[in-house]
Amino acid sequence: MVSREIGAQSADWEIVVRTVWLRDIPEEHQPILDFWTSLKTGAALPCRGDFDVLDLQPWIGDLHLVEICGDDAKYIVYGTNVARSLGREWTGKRVSEIEPGNTGNLLSYFLDVRDEGRPLAHIVPAKFDGLPNTWTRIFLPFGDQTGRVRYVLVRNILLPKYMKTGTQRNPRLAINQGRL
Repeated sequence: MVSREIGAQSADWEIVVRTVWLRDIPEEHQPILDFWTSLKTGAALPCRGDFDVLDLQPWIGDLHLVEICGDDAKYIVYGTNVARSLGREWTGKRVSEIEPGNTGNLLSYFLDVRDEGRPLAHIVPAKFDGLPNTWTRIFLPFGDQTGRVRYVLVRNILLPKYMKTGTQRNPRLAINQGRL
């Protein structure tokens, strides 16, 4: 199992990421992992064309679709719940174009999934506007006809249950499908 910790911060936010391979997946991601697993045929990765976007309806607002572009990645779709919660929209942007203090972390996850060819999950304890929030992500690889990872489907959700009791929640992040 691979595990590592990465930190980043700016005047408005700080993030400590604990990255874990799949054995420690948060339970919130089990249904989408089961869906991804159902698309696999043997050892081959599922392809983007193996599912209808309507199959993703239970998670649609929390999903990003990312295309691997060499040693960079591009958001084909940036999840609407996440965009509203964080106040940013990255659809159509390459990771190398966004938030200089954060892109090395983001890009490393996409490239790890590309290189390993298997899902990655992590928990992101973060402070935005000085208030604690905890996110979790699962990165699901999708291959092309050659078997290389071409796309990564990412589910990114806010986990209020991991917040310390008695802490104030950030109202800007509290709109994630009414989970708070």
